[in-house]
Amino acid sequence: MIVRFLRFLLLVGLGYFLFKWLWKGSGVWPFASKKKQRDEAAATPNSPPQIIAEMKKDPVCGTYIPENQAIICELHGAAHYFCSEECKLKFQETDAA
Repeated sequence: MIVRFLRFLLLVGLGYFLFKWLWKGSGVWPFASKKKQRDEAAATPNSPPQIIAEMKKDPVCGTYIPENQAIICELHGAAHYFCSEECKLKFQETDAA
């Protein structure tokens, strides 16, 4: 009984590997095309490398924000970077006082 079960497992395993080996190169194997697409995508870049913006610190709340997303306010010849309009207004209020 155990020998028959082991023989069955062996035949199923061999059948699986034979099936996988036979259909590996053709487009019929369901995972072959996805793997090929992933390999091609890795070989060719999708877009040029992105330039990372310098991080600036908000003087009011201390949050770091990318320079290209910050709200900029120039006071007394110096540029100040803020994460929101609220922080900008708070800074202007304290500077005016």
